[in-house]
Amino acid sequence: MSWFELLLIPLGFAVGAYGTLVGAGGGFVLVPVLLLVGTVPHPAQVTSDQREMLSSKLPDFATDSVLGSGQYIQEEQPAAVLTAVTRLDEESP
Repeated sequence: MSWFELLLIPLGFAVGAYGTLVGAGGGFVLVPVLLLVGTVPHPAQVTSDQREMLSSKLPDFATDSVLGSGQYIQEEQPAAVLTAVTRLDEESP
């Protein structure tokens, strides 16, 4: 673990404490959120209504689908997950 990653731990605590004190819940620190969904139907799938709700609540929310995957995308197609996370990292400021 690098020194930068170690620095993020107390920063997370500080942001949480500040958000609690001012009643913001840490909402001032924005992070991008990417939801990967598979195209194979399964009982735990995220519905389109749930995706719309997340999109309306989270300012930097994106969704992407991985063809041929079901509930365990990270196990079924790890390369697709790596590609999506890399793309998200490159697009983030």
